[in-house]
Amino acid sequence: MFQLQHQYQFFYLDTLEVLRAYPEIAEKHRLLLGFQRQQIQFMMEFNVSRGSFIQPEYENQLRQLAHIFCMAMDNWMSYQYINGNNEPEEKNYCNDLWSILKVLFTDMGTPEFRQLINKGFD
Repeated sequence: MFQLQHQYQFFYLDTLEVLRAYPEIAEKHRLLLGFQRQQIQFMMEFNVSRGSFIQPEYENQLRQLAHIFCMAMDNWMSYQYINGNNEPEEKNYCNDLWSILKVLFTDMGTPEFRQLINKGFD
């Protein structure tokens, strides 16, 4: 996702203006965001079911976390530029997004995460 945002910075840095000017793009973007949220929530639910993520503490917690994750994922680049970082790095993007998920790891999830990192999936 970082590479996509980096390649199409004009869209991600000016999303609101683009969506206001082109309603058909706005609708497609809304559908994409909804699909992303759903996929992230499914990933979280799957990992809860297999014991890699903790059980949710309240109803809709995973839906809310998926929403927050997607907001972070889609707005990270803009946030970097707003804060004066004109050369955002993929490593920092991944670290920030992983930090949202790390709090969900169980004793089983933490070693799985380390294996992913060791294989270059950071």
